[in-house]
Amino acid sequence: MNRNVILDKVFREEKRKIIYAIKKAGCPDQDMEDVFHQTLLTALENFDQLSDPSKAAAWCISIAVNITRRKTERDKKVYIIDFYKEEHHPDLPEEAVYDVTQDEIENADLRMDLKRLLEKISPEFAIPLQLKVIYGFTYEEIAVIMGVKAGTVRSRINRAKRLLEKAIKNERKTSEG
Repeated sequence: MNRNVILDKVFREEKRKIIYAIKKAGCPDQDMEDVFHQTLLTALENFDQLSDPSKAAAWCISIAVNITRRKTERDKKVYIIDFYKEEHHPDLPEEAVYDVTQDEIENADLRMDLKRLLEKISPEFAIPLQLKVIYGFTYEEIAVIMGVKAGTVRSRINRAKRLLEKAIKNERKTSEG
């Protein structure tokens, strides 16, 4: 099957699941249609990155969730604050003045490491783990999104954890040796 046929089928048959995932990821109602269309365009542009066409629906849902997360992050006001100084910043709104702790910096680094490691394992296992751990979906919601049973989701998440452990051990061996 060619790309247009596969994606047409996914976006017709799985539209409700994609919209549900977009909403669950925190997209405002007024932006849902835009995110849905951006998901379709991104899937069309990057179709060659899809290794298994039978997983196209889960892949498109992952794209939709990522677009939603980027959009909601981009829509937030960003203030760069020198957290080493404790002085008040009168030109910024009160809620923008906060301290960034070393733990928060380390957590951001860990999230980036996790994302990099997740790219090393099969999407079949990485996607449910991301939906559960990063985006907070329940097992049942992930099952609906992916079109599998909740037990299958649990199994894939456990497998993803084992694969991540193996990837971490391999990285440690590589960096030590």
